[in-house]
Amino acid sequence: MLSVLTGVSRDLEGAHLDAAGLGQATGRLAEVDRLLRGSAGLRALLAEPGTVGDFQAVTDGLSARIADLEIRLDHDSVNLTTLQQEQVNAALIGLKDAWWAIGRDRLSMARAVSDLIGGPAGEVANLDGWWSIQVALASLDRLEVRGRDSAGVHVLVSGHGLDVSDPAVKALIGGRASDILFASGAVRVLPDALGFVYKAAAEIGELGDNVRALRHEIASDRLLALALGSPGARTTVVGHTRWASVGIISQPNAHPLNSEETGDRTGPYVAAALNGDVHNNVELRQSE
Repeated sequence: MLSVLTGVSRDLEGAHLDAAGLGQATGRLAEVDRLLRGSAGLRALLAEPGTVGDFQAVTDGLSARIADLEIRLDHDSVNLTTLQQEQVNAALIGLKDAWWAIGRDRLSMARAVSDLIGGPAGEVANLDGWWSIQVALASLDRLEVRGRDSAGVHVLVSGHGLDVSDPAVKALIGGRASDILFASGAVRVLPDALGFVYKAAAEIGELGDNVRALRHEIASDRLLALALGSPGARTTVVGHTRWASVGIISQPNAHPLNSEETGDRTGPYVAAALNGDVHNNVELRQSE
């Protein structure tokens, strides 16, 4: 894939303002982008420590080539018909979209997952779980509008293969399983899974603060890393960001929440996020 990118960059240096040729280059970049999507592409990028940097260097070169083509289109447009100008301009837009997808989406996601793992990713047996967490965090970044209030994710890991009675694992769980407020860092030990919740809540802040806090907690959680270390681990992630709905802005009041009731943990375990106000919250509290 890197050789394809290098070839496109080389071919674009001094290339003619030809819509067909630019379209072919776009098709080659789009195929690289397709191969780099998802956990398979993630593994290809993170298999060796320097791969992301190598890809970034080539995409930076592509950026310069595309910028040069745009300048030449401005200067040489007088030699092109109106139709040719429109065709070349459309081809350049497609080329920039494909370049952006690789340089800003695929490579940025790979770097973010690498930061969450906190070490070499080439030997990580199960990248799917880390990938799903990163997708949720990236989505929260896009949804956040004010830089305050709250954000949170619930990560359910089944098939983790951990012995929760092992002293080392018990030490990592510690008091996290008994946090009745379900604040950030709380863990729920289920018959066939582990549930993790991470939350951030602030009355004053800037855009990105909440998700940065979530990333730090997730990257620092050794228990989560162990749970995701099994090739058979399966991960379900629920994420949420919001203005305050009812009650004070606090971690216990932030979403996701779970189905537990004080003094009663019977029934199936459910974790979810509510988007909106509970207008009958007073009546619900009285009845329950």
